[in-house]
Amino acid sequence: MLKSKISQSFDSAIRSKRERLATTTADILLKSLEKRGFALMNPLPLIDEDDIVGLIGEMLVKEIAVQRGFEPVFVKFEATGSSKSRGIDLVVRRFDRTWELTLVEAKHLHQAVKGKSKADSPAEIRKRFNDGLDEFEHERTIANIALIIIALIHAARTARGAAAEVPGLDAKISFLIGRLMMEDYSLEVATCIDSKYCEQTTLDVATQSILKREEVGPHEVRFCLLKTDGLELYTSEACDEYA
Repeated sequence: MLKSKISQSFDSAIRSKRERLATTTADILLKSLEKRGFALMNPLPLIDEDDIVGLIGEMLVKEIAVQRGFEPVFVKFEATGSSKSRGIDLVVRRFDRTWELTLVEAKHLHQAVKGKSKADSPAEIRKRFNDGLDEFEHERTIANIALIIIALIHAARTARGAAAEVPGLDAKISFLIGRLMMEDYSLEVATCIDSKYCEQTTLDVATQSILKREEVGPHEVRFCLLKTDGLELYTSEACDEYA
């Protein structure tokens, strides 16, 4: 079931990226070269292996978040079609007496642990958790939330111009604006890994030496380890199919 959803997400991400590439400088340059008689022997891939690994991580984190009762407010890979684009990977909310906003950075360990022992995993996981924290520097995060609001407002206006309905979008925009004004949100770094590289204590060992940083501000920080059976094989197959 989860693999099927991720496959569907891949197709959607590739469509999004194709639409965005049609207006990029690189694509315009390639078309200009073709007009002058230069042609590529092989077409440039829409996504490379690193992008595929990153996309699988972001897609898996989103699906697990939904299963945990979170409602997606903004999903970066759905908007950009790539895991390499800048900004917050996933913005979600959940109602617990009041609406709570959570910003999520997604990581996926694949090549870094492939073929290694379980004892090697905590160090690699800790590195990804620290990398994720780096993305949540306070001023940068505030700016990224503002950019998401602008993108959602633009999407709402575009939808209205096309006489299309986007249920709940205005409410999500208002919710984000309110949380931005109060700087009220929690942070989460989620790392995906094949379960065969983990033990019961892997998460505890990986997080025991991570210190909370002043630069992320006074926000709650959570670290999640998403251990998934067969993830390594599925990721390798996806790289063969899409790269």
